[in-house]
Amino acid sequence: AEKIDVILDENIKLEKIGKVISKVDRLLVIQSLRNETNNTDSTNLTLPLDEETILFDSNRRSLGKIFEIFGPVTNPYYSIRFNDLKEIEERRLDVGVNSFIY
Repeated sequence: AEKIDVILDENIKLEKIGKVISKVDRLLVIQSLRNETNNTDSTNLTLPLDEETILFDSNRRSLGKIFEIFGPVTNPYYSIRFNDLKEIEERRLDVGVNSFIY
């Protein structure tokens, strides 16, 4: 898996797109938050993301690109592939179960 090492500037607004539900083998699995909005206007729901979209943790550090999208279109799951889950610790990424992803 390609390492993406980007840190966003503080002036860039982050948008929660999901939360970590599992770390399996070399994959981080993220559940979309599309249906967990306080706004009843469906036009404000975030569209599903595309593969190759770069996702970030709460510390504005890049996790990597979306490797796979699966599940229902209305509430998809995303996976990010790592070469080894030790990368998460080495890069000090904030991706524990239930952590928000941006």
